[in-house]
Amino acid sequence: MTLIGNFPKENEFTPKPFGPAFDWEGDHNIIILDDKLKGQKFFIEKEFTEKTAQLKLYLQGERIAHCLVEYEKDSFVEIWDIVVDEKYRQNGLASLVTKILLREMLFKLSITRIKLKIVKLFRPDEKEIKLINVGSGVIAHKLGTTCEFDIERLILQQHVSNIEVIPPAGKNPPAYKIILDVFPYTLVSFIVDSTTGKPIFDYEIYSKFRSQFEVITDWSRHRQLVIGNADYMLYGDGINDFINCIASSKTEAELLHPRILGYIK
Repeated sequence: MTLIGNFPKENEFTPKPFGPAFDWEGDHNIIILDDKLKGQKFFIEKEFTEKTAQLKLYLQGERIAHCLVEYEKDSFVEIWDIVVDEKYRQNGLASLVTKILLREMLFKLSITRIKLKIVKLFRPDEKEIKLINVGSGVIAHKLGTTCEFDIERLILQQHVSNIEVIPPAGKNPPAYKIILDVFPYTLVSFIVDSTTGKPIFDYEIYSKFRSQFEVITDWSRHRQLVIGNADYMLYGDGINDFINCIASSKTEAELLHPRILGYIK
């Protein structure tokens, strides 16, 4: 388990696992090459309008996943919705549909910025907060995007009233419930392993560091603290991670780098 990791040099192409490996068969079919779905053939359907793009994934005629983005030509691409049918989750399909659609969008646009709209890790209107939608949070981390809420600033300005630990439930890891005295008042977050990019399930880690704000600040600084109910933007320091997830080769990475502009902090 790695709590703080090393990061690749700027513009160095180091491929990162982002969904299962696959091969194309024609323009609409892919075959999974590894993991639990190895050998399965999926049908890809794409829909484009002037402002939206959607990719749908089918298995044996049943739609099991989709990714929806909104975009403006040579301006931005916003990921709005990533959904996988419950019985097919935790197979990397959310990353798969995101990767295929984003890669296609990048080659359609000359330049763009990337944004992931609201990673919903919990439902704010529920009395008992439970972690949900962990997959989208993992995608936000792997793609190198940064939460709109600056935990380091909130801690330094003493806006954090308390941090509680939410126990793991089902397939979801433990989480922090961060209580603030300013908007958005409650943040729910989990920690990801800097090497694997997967959620950390060790409850003792959450408990041990709950009150150690300097450690939590470090996790936030390295994008390892995935925070819920927030938008995620791709800044300049995350572009290399993004490219390493989306590009299929060094040549492709070199073509994509000039097309992506980071948001300004």
